[in-house]
Amino acid sequence: MEPALPDLAQILRAHAWYLTQKAHPSRLEHLEEHPKPAGAAQILVGGQAPARSPQGGGRVECSLGELEQILRARICRVCSDRREDGSCGLEKPADCAIFRYLPELARAIQATESADVKDYVRSIRSQVCSICPQQAADGSCELRQEVRCALDAYLILIVDAIEEAIGKQPVSSARVA
Repeated sequence: MEPALPDLAQILRAHAWYLTQKAHPSRLEHLEEHPKPAGAAQILVGGQAPARSPQGGGRVECSLGELEQILRARICRVCSDRREDGSCGLEKPADCAIFRYLPELARAIQATESADVKDYVRSIRSQVCSICPQQAADGSCELRQEVRCALDAYLILIVDAIEEAIGKQPVSSARVA
């Protein structure tokens, strides 16, 4: 049986709590916005340099290195695990699920076409969380339940950042019914 997915209100409440209770207020002052590229795009998982399509249609190809830079600028700046000096406060920074599973995360977001955040949650749970050793066989995850998984805690910000980078309309700007 698939675990129940949280509704949008639950995700937003958890994210708001995470930011207000755990994040240092000064971290929110430096959140950078990245301009949304025009046209359709794709993510190059091999790490190649970005390129525009020869047809001049505004297609943007975004490398994993570029996505990592965008996510570090937008997510790490507000992360509650960030130290005062700006460095990562995790005992093992390489264990951050956002960057450990970036290729799978990028593919999951790129493959999802929806205005409903639940579809992104499903895609990420099946393509990313399913390979994470922190997730139990029944699909539950203690880190997610305790709002200690950065991928889950910042899910909407991550989806928006990746969608903006590849030229899709961010899910948070879609109308919520």
